[in-house]
Amino acid sequence: MKKSTIVSVLLVWVITLSPLASAMGDTSHMMTSGNIMNGTASGMMSARILTVQEESFVQSKLDSIGNDQPRLGMIMQKIDGMLMGSLKESIGQKLQAVRALVSEKSVSSLPEATPTPIVDLKNGDAYDITVSRVKKMIAGNEVAMYAYNGSVPGPVIRAPKGATIKIRLKNTIAGFNTTLHSHWVRVAQAFDGVPPEQGGLTPVSLPSGNVVEYTINFPDAGAFWYHPHLRDDIGQWMGLYGNYIVSDTASGFTSPVNHEEYLTLSDILINNGQTASFPQDFTDHAIMGRYGNTLLVNGTDTYSLDAKKGDVIRFYFTNAASARTFNLSIPGAKLKLVGSDAGKYEKETFIDSVIIAPAERYVVEAYFPTSGKYTITHTTPDKTYTIGAVNISGTTDKDNSASFGILKTNADIVAEMSKFDSYYAKKADKNIALSLSMMGANGMSNMMGGMTDEPVAKDGLEWEDTMGVENAVSNSKTTTWQITDTDTNKVNGDIDWTFKKGDLVKIHINNDANTMHPMQHPFHIHGQRFIILNENGTKNDNPVWKDTVLVPAGQSVDILVDMSNPGSWMAHCHITEHLHSGMGFGFSVK
Repeated sequence: MKKSTIVSVLLVWVITLSPLASAMGDTSHMMTSGNIMNGTASGMMSARILTVQEESFVQSKLDSIGNDQPRLGMIMQKIDGMLMGSLKESIGQKLQAVRALVSEKSVSSLPEATPTPIVDLKNGDAYDITVSRVKKMIAGNEVAMYAYNGSVPGPVIRAPKGATIKIRLKNTIAGFNTTLHSHWVRVAQAFDGVPPEQGGLTPVSLPSGNVVEYTINFPDAGAFWYHPHLRDDIGQWMGLYGNYIVSDTASGFTSPVNHEEYLTLSDILINNGQTASFPQDFTDHAIMGRYGNTLLVNGTDTYSLDAKKGDVIRFYFTNAASARTFNLSIPGAKLKLVGSDAGKYEKETFIDSVIIAPAERYVVEAYFPTSGKYTITHTTPDKTYTIGAVNISGTTDKDNSASFGILKTNADIVAEMSKFDSYYAKKADKNIALSLSMMGANGMSNMMGGMTDEPVAKDGLEWEDTMGVENAVSNSKTTTWQITDTDTNKVNGDIDWTFKKGDLVKIHINNDANTMHPMQHPFHIHGQRFIILNENGTKNDNPVWKDTVLVPAGQSVDILVDMSNPGSWMAHCHITEHLHSGMGFGFSVK
């Protein structure tokens, strides 16, 4: 049977309409992973996956279905089933294009995303979270997104330090399997959200709606977050993220403020009025990661907050973007940096802006001295984006300006960090390097090493997608981002570190400037916490507990990891496309 006939017959079965043989035509020029492997990626981008006639044909048939959502849902399930079949290499791109058209058709009848709720839980409480599709208006387009309990971001879950809660996760999205990763909450390994296929123990939440229960304990105060750890390049990017705020009045943020606000930063790629599609059996945008063309705060491009003159607002900022690093400021407001991933700094500092890498969190207190409109901005060396606004009017009910003007030194953190003074000058226990390998035209691994002609950015940071088509067509089948143990030359999954509970392990991380595409990497460790000791040989004089550290291209960082949580864990780059292109490894704490 000809390939075109196979496609026609299968699409007939998928859409359950009339034959498509005359509309589908020959598929010999269809984009497949084989084309990429043979080095013809640039030529592929000029080809259409569906011809104009094919797309028109499918659209006409979908119009005849109208808003028959059960039928559309059935079609999508069948398409998803086919994309997992043995013929996916020959028909996968065609079917994926049809699936995108079906998805677009079904957006109008999705429920509207709801405002993000704040949920206060206490020790022993249980909470149900459902994963579903919703629609939102972004940049003038009604687009489909994924949501936790109908909101983007998902619920802000607040709990006291020391509490243990249960979360029951249910998934209702056809063709999408998921888990819930409680990002740097020091949970037991079974509840870390890492599925068996990534070396973890957490069961997968299937579209059938099976309920997976997580026991989440909160031994630390701080600003944490939750997101998928299975195809997180899809789920997280489409809106699956939410905060945990864990408080401890004895040792937490105690300066008086007028409000607390939880802001999640992200971006999204909208093409032709809809969210961009994803390949189902590999990850694209593998070199630089997927950058969006619309920047979001709390899931919207129109974020605004009303407050009063003289208010002090404590902002909890979380970067949930797949790849984009944000440089955040609020011109005209006075800003004070008080905390990061897992609690307070030794010393509070006044700042003009804060750089937030993917997965990082920062706690910033802001004082608004005058009335008017303040913009929330993201500033790169080449451009300033306005991503939100704070509208100030009236006068504050309680003046906290005096306490805001005091820079506290947190004696409890100073005492805790002083235990690690001897490690600043100590030789590293482990040494790793970050680099890129790609498959050449002959299908062999091409280790370019120092032959790269790409310059390193002045600050070591790539603020935008500078590679366009080349990045878009790069994928996890041909691109391998590498973490190399330079003491053993083991790479990624072959690294086999084992530690004892209570070990303090100094790790030197070098981001290779002479790799094929030098860029920054947010390095994240599961299950444990660490402090930054040195950056490029300069001692860090204001430590704070972290779980993610930004390592710019051509630079190095020394961290000290507190191996306090037994189990088998992951360490990886938190650019999601880099993780799915190999950039991670496992380690054990006995």
